[in-house]
Parts: sequence; C-alpha cells; structure tokens
Amino acid sequence: VYFLLLRHQYHPEGLQWVVDRFLHYLIPPAFVVFWWRAVPHGHLQWAHLPQMLVYPSAYLGYLMVRGEVVGVYPYFFIDVPRIGYPQALLNAAGLSAVFIAAGLLLIAVKGTVRPPLPTPAN
Repeated sequence: VYFLLLRHQYHPEGLQWVVDRFLHYLIPPAFVVFWWRAVPHGHLQWAHLPQMLVYPSAYLGYLMVRGEVVGVYPYFFIDVPRIGYPQALLNAAGLSAVFIAAGLLLIAVKGTVRPPLPTPAN
C-alpha cells in the first residue's frame, strides 16, 4: 500500500529518509523471504483467508472511527471530509479486494507448493 499509493505523499529527509527506506523498501521483501523459508509448505489452507484479513479490517475500522472522532484521516483514499463516505468506502472495498487477492495468492502458492523431497543416499 505504501509503495503503490503513499510514497509520493511523503518526502522524508535525513534519518527519516533512511528509516523510511528500511521500513518500506527493505523489510517487506526480507519478510517475504523469511516467510517463504520459515513457514512450512503445504500448511496454509483456504480457511485461513479470514484470519489474514483480521488485522487489515480492524485497522480500517480503527481509522474510520478515529477519523470521525478526531476529524483527521491519515490516508487520502479514506479522507471522508475531502472525498465523502461513498468514495472512501469504495476505496476501502478496492483495497480490501487487493488484500483478499494477495491472501489467495499466498495460500495458493504456500499451500500447494512443496519443496522436493530429499533423495536417499545410495
């Protein structure tokens, strides 16, 4: 989300620039590599998809409630005072579809791909 939608909105300098690069450019691919190697293949199930969506859904709910209370929305794509509820909810639905597709892809890849079995030594 940051790389595709938010990186053009934020222009850090100095140490913030370094931290931004580590947090948004280095850590995500490093985590994918870690996850690929650490989580056993074949253990993800289609039933895990709702669990994958708990955090993004809870975070969206928090942002919407907080935005109503405080009057400030941290992301332009859910900024209700600027774009209105219909557009904010449509944007949230689109982002949710991206999370669902990513979850389905992860389950399809990690749930079905198994590393080759070691061959017995002769």
